[in-house]
Amino acid sequence: MQHKTLARAIAALLCLAGAGVATGALGEAAQQGFYGVIKAGAYYLDNPLTVASGEAKKGDGAARLMPEVGYRRTTDSLELDVSYGLDAVQYANTDGLNSVQHKIMGRALWKALPEWLSVEANASRMQQSADPLGASNLNGLLGDVNNLDVDSASFGPRLRHEFGTTLLEGHYTFSRTRYGFKGQLVSGNVRNANDQDGYLAWGTDKDVGRFGWQVEAKHQRTTYGTNALQPFQYDRVGVNVSVPVGSRWSVIAGAGKESDVARSSSKGGLDSGLWEAGVRWTGPQKLSSFEAAYGKRYFGNSLRASFTRQAKLLTLSASYSEEPTTETSRLIRAIPTFNVGIDSPINAPFLLKQTELTTLLTGSRSSLEVQLYERRRDFGAAGLLNRGDDVRRGVYGRVVRQLSSRSELSFDGSWEEVAIEGRGGIKQAEGGIELAHEIGADTDIIFGVRRWERGGAAPFKVVAGYVQVAKKF
Repeated sequence: MQHKTLARAIAALLCLAGAGVATGALGEAAQQGFYGVIKAGAYYLDNPLTVASGEAKKGDGAARLMPEVGYRRTTDSLELDVSYGLDAVQYANTDGLNSVQHKIMGRALWKALPEWLSVEANASRMQQSADPLGASNLNGLLGDVNNLDVDSASFGPRLRHEFGTTLLEGHYTFSRTRYGFKGQLVSGNVRNANDQDGYLAWGTDKDVGRFGWQVEAKHQRTTYGTNALQPFQYDRVGVNVSVPVGSRWSVIAGAGKESDVARSSSKGGLDSGLWEAGVRWTGPQKLSSFEAAYGKRYFGNSLRASFTRQAKLLTLSASYSEEPTTETSRLIRAIPTFNVGIDSPINAPFLLKQTELTTLLTGSRSSLEVQLYERRRDFGAAGLLNRGDDVRRGVYGRVVRQLSSRSELSFDGSWEEVAIEGRGGIKQAEGGIELAHEIGADTDIIFGVRRWERGGAAPFKVVAGYVQVAKKF
């Protein structure tokens, strides 16, 4: 019974996650120095307990507080950004659904030697807390309630320097991720992890019309906080060349050695050959480009492709790639998230097959953004033949229309399918409409309606309406 109530608490929290997050007219350029936004809202959900479709539903109201403060500074040699945000939800009558999320993040970039060396450091701490037993988890926020904590930190130098017509670039990053769980917020067995990522390359740029070359080396290693789990290590070295064919096209080719992760995902080394061949096209003024290559790698046939287009009103990009990695290594390079699901941290390497398509259309008063994606984790290609692949695919869209100098209307929607081979999956969709109006100096009032639907073994639908006030200072 407790686990079912907790699942409903998490589902209700996810329903609110996209409601009233935008700040409407407050979304301006990043400012220097101290900054802050405080948002407070009232919500009504028709199905906060996320009962199955067809069953009796009971609506409830909720209050939500979302303050955020930070400090940002940019100079010729330093970029610094530190922020803290809180998201607290209190229901009127439904015990066990109240929740608190809070997050502190920091980033620093020091340009130690201009045109040569910079050093970057990142750190974050996030906590999601749900209380399925009491009317409010505020009293137990730091106690033994159902908590999910994720701490991460990374540090490393970045090298970049031009020698005439050649470019030397590289980086080394050491990162540490710690997971803390209390209660039942997350099922499974994930471990703290250390990740090392290094890359070094030297060669010409990608200008069409001349012969190009590049030598590169890559190293990645992930270790876990227990001797019971084997580390992951992947190494690669290679040489790439491009030969011009006409004014816009080039033939590209590459060869090298890499780790055979399917044979051993922990020892690294250079025990498997690789090669690829393909084409590259560059449009006028480098506003468009296309590149595709086919080859052989340790896991068999390999394909990669990318396309970009930059116009006055349109930005378009599409790509497909295949690379061995771990989820800890992938997440440390992405925006941290509380959405722990099928792509949550896992103690296993895999071949990541990733497809992405992004379109951004911007006008004087309107903008349209569309994203399509598929992320497949192939565990068999990393030697785990007893685990089925999983895939997450979906589409996201957002339309924003500036009604006046003080009002903005936005629509957004998403659809996603999550499936595990041999175990089925779920489909979920979310969408909403939001109107933001500036009622005073740096103050917005926001009205919105959202709908969230989920299929699978425990299907449900939730509709939420809300009004919110956001003040920037």
